[in-house]
Amino acid sequence: MEFNVFEYFKGFQRAANGPMTPQAQGSALFLGGHLGEQLTPHVDAYAARAGLSRRNFLGTASGFAAAMLAVNKVTGMKFFDVSEAEALEPAAAHELNVARKTATSFIVDQHTHICIRKDGYIPGVNTTEKGMWFVQLLDDLGKAMGLPNGTKDMTVENFGKLILEGSDTSIAIFNPFGFREDYGGKDMVPIEEQAEVKQRWPERTVMLGGGLTPNQGLSETKERLHTFVQQYKIAGLKLYTFDSTPKRGWWFDDQKLAYPIWEECRKLPLRPVHGPLRAPRGPRRGGRRLPGPQLHRVPLGLAVPG
Repeated sequence: MEFNVFEYFKGFQRAANGPMTPQAQGSALFLGGHLGEQLTPHVDAYAARAGLSRRNFLGTASGFAAAMLAVNKVTGMKFFDVSEAEALEPAAAHELNVARKTATSFIVDQHTHICIRKDGYIPGVNTTEKGMWFVQLLDDLGKAMGLPNGTKDMTVENFGKLILEGSDTSIAIFNPFGFREDYGGKDMVPIEEQAEVKQRWPERTVMLGGGLTPNQGLSETKERLHTFVQQYKIAGLKLYTFDSTPKRGWWFDDQKLAYPIWEECRKLPLRPVHGPLRAPRGPRRGGRRLPGPQLHRVPLGLAVPG
């Protein structure tokens, strides 16, 4: 939910259209939209005192404090409980954040990933054109959000550093990507590589299985499902109903393809099964978005759409 401070004031006009590109979002996401240019001078002043660019400053503990303090100054009211010291000194901001975090604070980040594999992604060698489109999408997103090397920085090490150590996140939920037909016959993010996250931070993470599609063969899919549960101790499944097989996708309520998977989940037992309701992966071609159908109907009690 977006907090629009201008809803509480009359006479404040929208000063900017907000960031229109991923590159602009990296350093202007908070500064665009409803607050726009009225916040920018305040944040830039704190960045200058810290000797940092705006982008780098907003990545520090003081950066977000400065942005909230700027809202207080622009509106003339104390919307956020933040002090000048927090905006000026990262150590002070960190100390106050720790002090404010009570025993009842429990933050779950339910959508996280590592987005790199040891083999990398080499066009024409182990990655198709369509596969590179998705890699480039994630790469641009990472760079826009402050990772200079894009997907190359979305490593196990940085997962712990940025999500578990560098934020107030209590528990992070993560899952792998599949689409192996576009990545040289190997999952885009193999579960055996992402399992290192769970091994290193067992009390702070929840690992889901993924990358399964019955279009790769029901026997193989059920065999991999058992491996996920028995060897990698997954807590649940996150499946995409579009895939990179020639069939391009499947339905969660397909009695011949999907139901055998759900029955196998009941036997293991394994719950929950999660299917994201979002736009399919892939570029548009000829008015259609590839690679295929999206989750449409889900068996009751087995899936948690989100």
